[in-house]
Amino acid sequence: MLLKKGDILFLDIEFSDRTGYKERPVVIISKHKNELNYLEISSRNYIENDDFTIKLLKIEYGLLKDSYIKIWKIGTIDEKVLPDNIAVLAKLKQDDINKIIEKLNKYFSQDW
Repeated sequence: MLLKKGDILFLDIEFSDRTGYKERPVVIISKHKNELNYLEISSRNYIENDDFTIKLLKIEYGLLKDSYIKIWKIGTIDEKVLPDNIAVLAKLKQDDINKIIEKLNKYFSQDW
């Protein structure tokens, strides 16, 4: 399947402490050769300041709940390991793709 920037799909995502996996929605943000970069989507808004989240309404994107793209949760997967029949749940609107680009730029230019 030819996945594109803005596609929302489900992947098995490993927990950051490596204790297990959970299937969760992600949005594809870029591709280099066979590797896809994605951002995780969660129904929980983890931070009060939403400089690094983007709200997605369930009714617009076919999600079970209103959810948030977490700009800081970036992952990579080789598309060769994805099943041939992987389904795209929805496609982000261009306005939301532009918000991702803007917030990624802000995220990577912050001082810490």
